[in-house]
Amino acid sequence: LPIYRTEFDDPREVPGTVSDTLSGTMLAMAAMAALLQKSRNGVTEAVRSTMVASNMWYQYLPIARYANDGQVPMPMTRERAQNPLVQRYMCADGRWFYSTQATNSDPHWPAMCTVLGIEHLQHDPRFHNMEARRQHCVELVRILDEVFAQHPASHWETLYHDHGLWGSPINDYEHLVRDPEVLDNGFLQTTPSGGKV
Repeated sequence: LPIYRTEFDDPREVPGTVSDTLSGTMLAMAAMAALLQKSRNGVTEAVRSTMVASNMWYQYLPIARYANDGQVPMPMTRERAQNPLVQRYMCADGRWFYSTQATNSDPHWPAMCTVLGIEHLQHDPRFHNMEARRQHCVELVRILDEVFAQHPASHWETLYHDHGLWGSPINDYEHLVRDPEVLDNGFLQTTPSGGKV
């Protein structure tokens, strides 16, 4: 079972049959690859999938880090973010917005300062590059908490999109089943009996 663990609580299960579904998906992909291989050269190998292997693939980066140098992933907390530009922030409408300027976030910092109306912080030595933002993450998260709280999540989604930044409101179940992308793409279907799947 996939488990979340924070420094403050016991392990918790992720809702739904994540391991089962992921393992079946991996097996289906392996079967398609085997069929393609057989059509090209007439031979193939047996395919298999396990829940352990599938969940390890989902966590490949922290597992690889630990396997190579014994680096245990640090518990993620909002206040001690390794990268405050990859973080969730509460908006004025009570919804979370997830900013995802991952990997090298330095090229995105000027645009974020513009979008968030904090241009005066762009060259602030506490925040001017990734390492500085990591060292002063508590200060920056507090500042960004106040900024995001001024407008609803949809406001930030529009601004992020217009400025080529990565971010999105976090959908809870209530918003997910009404999300235009979900509805437009038919990700949620109505059965003949009127149920939703």
